[in-house]
Amino acid sequence: MPNSDAMDVLTATSVIFLIWSWVWLFRKAQRLALSERLTKAAANRTVDAILAIDKRDRIVLFNAAAERLFGRAAPSVMGVDIATLMPEYRSACRSHVGPGLEEASLATRNGPGMNALHADGTAFYVDASVSKAVVGRQAFRAIIVRDVSEPRRMHDAARDSEARYRACVELSPVATWLSRDETIVCVNPACLALFGATDPAEVLGRPSSDWLDPEGCKGVRQQLVRRLHALGSAARPTSGKLTRLDGKTRDVEVTAIAFDHARPASILVTLRDVTLRNTTERELRESRHALRELARTLQIAREVERTNLARQLHEELAQQLNAIKMEMTALNSRHDFHPEHAAPKHTSDGRIDTQLDELIDLVRRISADLRPPMLDDLGLSATLEWLAQDLHVRYGLRIRTDLCETGVDTAAAAVLYRIARDALERARVRAPESRISLQLLESGGFVRLSVREDDFVDDDLANGMPPATLFAIREHVALVGGDAEWKALRNGGQELIVHLSLLGRQRVSA
Repeated sequence: MPNSDAMDVLTATSVIFLIWSWVWLFRKAQRLALSERLTKAAANRTVDAILAIDKRDRIVLFNAAAERLFGRAAPSVMGVDIATLMPEYRSACRSHVGPGLEEASLATRNGPGMNALHADGTAFYVDASVSKAVVGRQAFRAIIVRDVSEPRRMHDAARDSEARYRACVELSPVATWLSRDETIVCVNPACLALFGATDPAEVLGRPSSDWLDPEGCKGVRQQLVRRLHALGSAARPTSGKLTRLDGKTRDVEVTAIAFDHARPASILVTLRDVTLRNTTERELRESRHALRELARTLQIAREVERTNLARQLHEELAQQLNAIKMEMTALNSRHDFHPEHAAPKHTSDGRIDTQLDELIDLVRRISADLRPPMLDDLGLSATLEWLAQDLHVRYGLRIRTDLCETGVDTAAAAVLYRIARDALERARVRAPESRISLQLLESGGFVRLSVREDDFVDDDLANGMPPATLFAIREHVALVGGDAEWKALRNGGQELIVHLSLLGRQRVSA
């Protein structure tokens, strides 16, 4: 009996243990099934394509996102080699995933992403992250795949653009360098030639200030600041001096552009050698200055000669002619006592007196044309008034005058007088019946002389071209620091205007 009871207890215990084991196994199976369903649901719900492969690279998991990405149904790819979908997988895996590596992001050397295939054979680019997973005693690799076709397209476009741009820079005849943190990192052959270098290593890695003078570096900074505050504005070159390897300096025009999208920021600098141009311009300026000084000296000498000749004509020849006329008058008075010779003698004397008067007027006119004596005695305003009256008496020319006293010196007064006289003479020859105005004003330290014709326009001026004589007038007035313009009027006339700065004349005189 005791043995029977012991057996019953043992049997009951075994049954209870067996039932408990079955319940535990059943619940574990339920949990595993639930976990598997949750895992599959999560894998199918995620937006990323998820694949799992075994140690032979056979696909054992292919979620819904992977079906959409590759265009294949999950049953059709189960057990298929991963290389069927991702031909570059093994080569990328060998270079990234080692035996002890738990996870890695696969990529190729040609840019972001590696090649993958749709069901129809269309290629696209994907980015794959691989991680190892161990289930029981089996090892798997989980692969998360993302479509990177658009980033790859942008990368390829940027690479092609960079290659084209680099080719343009390399072939450009304009010296160009690229700098980062004020250190040169790239130069083109034209830049090497400008530096007098033969190898890029002689230039690369050196500060830009080793080549460009402080004024040129300051200009680069000013350009960058200006473009920062005025986006889209055209770059305005600045000047600087560049020191070559042989120690010689060259004048350059510098243009700088910053590439803010790069980190650190890159600055592209172009240099145009303007040494020859600057030398030519400097020599031309010096030549013009020398020619102007020569013309000024000749003008002064000519004016002195005219003054002396006019004085000789007026004071010597005219006086001698007046003396001859007086002698003739005295001679006639002595012979008035001989009536038999009076009639023919008076006729002859009258002709001689008339010729002498005409000769005296001619001498005075020539003297006035050379240099009116009143220009030194009475000033420019009175001389221009006399000129207008003389032209009216001699030719009937109608000239309205508005003349004010000015503070110009004798040299400038002589130039303004001759310009006014020549303009009035041209007006008399072209259109003697036209209405002419002569004006001389002083305001704000400037003298303004104008000759206006209301009824005539020069042919060149009517066609929008400056008259041929304007260049000569400008050169003439430039000798005394002035300028001239000739413009058409709305009423159909034209006006010659001469400007002269009294302050500039004072500086020239000083």
